[in-house]
Amino acid sequence: MLAFLRARSHRTSPPHRLHHRNLQMALGLMAVALSTGLAAVGAGIAVGMTGAASVGAISEKPELLGRTLIYVGLAEGIVIYGLIVSIMILGRL
Repeated sequence: MLAFLRARSHRTSPPHRLHHRNLQMALGLMAVALSTGLAAVGAGIAVGMTGAASVGAISEKPELLGRTLIYVGLAEGIVIYGLIVSIMILGRL
């Protein structure tokens, strides 16, 4: 919705500038989608690997539960970084 409102606010520009602005907006939105999507895929792979290793470690030593949760949480933090980058890109559009 934000992209739609911003695109509408530039309709009074000359046609060549409008095309450039629309292209810039489209590429910016693609960058937002890619940064969030790829961060989510990477975090999913990381959580899958650390989660599987955590379950194996906890089954042998139950006292490792706290440590393994920290590692899984760090892997989930990758998505937060991707989301922050996306918000920063949206702010520049």
